[in-house]
Amino acid sequence: MKKQIKFILVALMIMLCAIMLVACGGGGTEPFQQRKPNAWLKNENSYLPEFYWSAGSMLNNTPPTGWVLSINGAEQDIAYDGYFDTFSLSHLVEWGLTEPKTYAIKIKALGNGTTFLDSDWSDTITFIMRAVGLTAPTNARVSGKTLLWDAAEKADGYILFISPAGYTGFSQYGELITETSRLLDWLDDSPGTHRIFIESISKYYHSGGTSVMSEIVYYTVL
Repeated sequence: MKKQIKFILVALMIMLCAIMLVACGGGGTEPFQQRKPNAWLKNENSYLPEFYWSAGSMLNNTPPTGWVLSINGAEQDIAYDGYFDTFSLSHLVEWGLTEPKTYAIKIKALGNGTTFLDSDWSDTITFIMRAVGLTAPTNARVSGKTLLWDAAEKADGYILFISPAGYTGFSQYGELITETSRLLDWLDDSPGTHRIFIESISKYYHSGGTSVMSEIVYYTVL
């Protein structure tokens, strides 16, 4: 009789433990969180760079169910395509975001809400949307020892490209110039005819596929 009572008590304790385990969510196993994605820009100096991300290694080898992209705080669901993907920033144009502006972009991986949770947001990546409108400098000319040109609309500055006498190719000379003139007397020790053109530069605008270089001018040193 005592053995039967003991058996019944043990059985009741096992049943009670089982009920408690179920109530606590299957033995206390908590959902895990997706890894924080890595994010970066490719071809970041182009008009519309590519936004890349990688989910990295996943706990339990479980892929995300999707992704959420945040652009200046506005969230946008994007299609799931595995651990590694790219998002063309040309979509920003499709969404009407075409004005020169700095955009902050980040991404997170989505969980299923039960066995694994959303990841933390990636580090924020910033880039400047460049709008069409940059033109070439015009009326390039040499007056005495000075190279002159008329300003290009929306240019932040200019870069000189020079083909020294006796050479066929052009090379960039110096850093960004914010004026519309440049002394050429530094070429006076190199006899011959030098070819020069000027290129417009802007961090907010691009040319829309057209050239941003001026006509070629000549500077002759006797």
